[in-house]
Parts: sequence; structure tokens; C-alpha cells
Amino acid sequence: MSHSRTSVLVVGAGPTGLMTALGLTHSGFDVRVIDERSQRLGRSKATTVWPRQLELFRGVGIADTVIGASTRVERVTVSTPQRRLATFELSDLQRVVYPFGVSIPQPNLEAILEDRLDSVGVKVERNIRLTDLVQTGSGVNVHLERTDDSPLRGSADDSEYQFVVGADGARSAVRGLAGLGYEHLGGPLTFAITDVPIDGPVPRHDVGYYYSDDGALGLVPMGAAGFRIAIGVPPDAADVGTAGFQAALRRRTGLEGVVVGELPWESHFEVLFRHADRYARGRVAIVGDAAHTMSPAGGQGMNSGLKDAALLTSTLSSVDPGDMSAIETAMDFYTRQRRRDLRRIMRTSRLLTRFGASDSTTALLQRGLLSQAVRRSPRLRQSVTKRIGQLDRRHLRLAV
Repeated sequence: MSHSRTSVLVVGAGPTGLMTALGLTHSGFDVRVIDERSQRLGRSKATTVWPRQLELFRGVGIADTVIGASTRVERVTVSTPQRRLATFELSDLQRVVYPFGVSIPQPNLEAILEDRLDSVGVKVERNIRLTDLVQTGSGVNVHLERTDDSPLRGSADDSEYQFVVGADGARSAVRGLAGLGYEHLGGPLTFAITDVPIDGPVPRHDVGYYYSDDGALGLVPMGAAGFRIAIGVPPDAADVGTAGFQAALRRRTGLEGVVVGELPWESHFEVLFRHADRYARGRVAIVGDAAHTMSPAGGQGMNSGLKDAALLTSTLSSVDPGDMSAIETAMDFYTRQRRRDLRRIMRTSRLLTRFGASDSTTALLQRGLLSQAVRRSPRLRQSVTKRIGQLDRRHLRLAV
């Protein structure tokens, strides 16, 4: 079905919004992308791209570029300061194009996506905010306003699009204006994060999760940027600082002789396990953090958003933009499929967040039994590895 005259407004130019725009453009849609930010964020939020998403990148012609700009991730480990509890080798994955993951700073990934989008004729328009939308029988009327300090600040743009996609984050204006609710599933959890050089015997190709009496810690290799360190902290915690990250690294990992460099920056963020009650209404759909948020454990958040982009592209490509009944049926399908998948993904994220975090007698026993089961059962290891890499469900590829 040709969609060369089907107009779509994508609100938000993070990885998920850019991937949605790129997929729709390759499918023949007339796409416009806006973002209220003046420029890409300078700090990395998401870092890890798993095998399934590398396949999606291959479909739009950027997999090799992403891999070339990334640090290879060969395994995921779960440990306490005393011992390794479980190791999940991505090289054990069978019948996959990419038996590995990669880590890449989010701004770098956004730059690759945006360059690719620009090469097919779509430029991201910045300093533009969506302030209203109204669905009609034939499309979606939107009200946009400029947010920069130019003479055009506050100027309005009223336009109609056949579809609107909200990729505008956890506080999504699109979600709110479309009347889509948000279901609370757990949390909050608070993390302090930084990207910093680390000297010493730290695995350079492992994503590691560590649990101790002192709390949880995640380590992701970031190449020249060093490592992403994420540590659980109390909700009202002050900045941790270099000394605090150093102490947490030693206490929570048990690694000897590791030295944290000077912090270039530090950020705290709160995570709730949530997802929307619906992922679409009429001609309006949401993707990424606008549709769901979860713990960074397992690197599932951004990767789930990229799968949203793939399925939504396929869904919109399958319908006649003038057939409202077909649109509603297709959007219901998109909601059902993504909610089903996200509940599974969130279970993985919550498991990796809480595994080993409790030190009750029951929790210690469960931890030991699970650790033994993972070590002894290749089938169980393969199942968990596939789930981490988001390879445990049939997926849709984006065609170039």
C-alpha cells in the first residue's frame, strides 16, 4: 500500500521518535518530526542496544554505523561482592544475526539516527512544542508553538495530519491530550548515574549487575567514555560525588584495585514501573517512554521503545488512512501486542533490579537455588539470555 501522501507528525526526537520517523519514511509516509528541545541532550540516558534492535537498525541501513561507533557487549553477569551468581553469554544465542549487544551513548545514537533521517529528506525541527490536538474524522488537528528566543517565539502553527505519534517522554503531552492513562505497576526506585573512567580489573565487555548489603550497582562499558555506573540511592540522597561512587564500586562489587576517575557529571533519576492503559486512540499513538517506563536494569527501556517503533510502522503501513474502522482495529492490535510484550519485558527488568537486593533468609535461599539452576541448565540460561536480548518473541523487521 502506498503512503506517499499520508502525513504523520512525530513529536519527540529521541531514539524512539527518530526510529519511528525513519521507519515510516522508508515505508512511504510523509513525516514531520518536531522536538521542543533546542538540541540533543549532552548526557547519556540509555546506553545499551540488544541483538533484536541491531536487526531493526539493519532494516533501515544503520546497523554497521551503530556497531562501528559502539563498544561490544558480550555477556550479562549477575554477582554479589562474594561470588558470580549467573552469566548470560550472548554468543550462545542461536540463529541470530548479531550474537552480541553494543553500548553507545544516547546522544551518539541519536546523531546516527538523525543523520540517516536527514539523508532521506526529513530534518528534525527543534524549539517547537505541541500544545493541543483534536481528532476529526479525517485526521488530527494540532496546535504548535515555537519555544526559542528568536523573534518567532510564541508564534503558532495550526496544521492537520492523518496520524500523530507521541515520542515525547514520560511526561508526554501527546499522551495527556489524547486522553491515554498511565498504569502504576511498582516503584519508585532512585538511581545516581555517571559515565566515568575506571582503572583496574573491570570487565570491558560485560554488562554487570551487582547486589550487596549496601545496595545495587550496574556497570556498562562505554569505550572512550569509560563506564556507566548506576547505583541505587535513597530518594532524597545528595550528590554521591567521586568518593561516593568509588566507595560504592568497591563495596558493592568486591572488585579489588579499581579506581574511579573524576566525575564529569552526575545525575539522579526516579524510576516507576508504569505503562499506558492504551498505546493508541483513534489516529494518535504513543511509543517509548510516553508509553512505558521501567528500571534501567537489563537495558530494556530504550530497546522496548525501538520495538514500539517497528510494530507501529508495520501497523500504520497496513491500513488505508481513510478507513477509520480499519485504523481503530489496527491500533487495538498495536496496543494488545505491545502491552503483552511489555509486561514480559518489565518482569525481566524487575527481576534484574530486585535479584539479590534483599538479604532475608528466604531471599538468600531463593538466590542460591536460582543461581544453581542457571549454572546447571543451558536451556534456562538460553531462555534468560534471549529474554534479555529481546529475542524471545516473534518480531517485525523494518524494510529499507
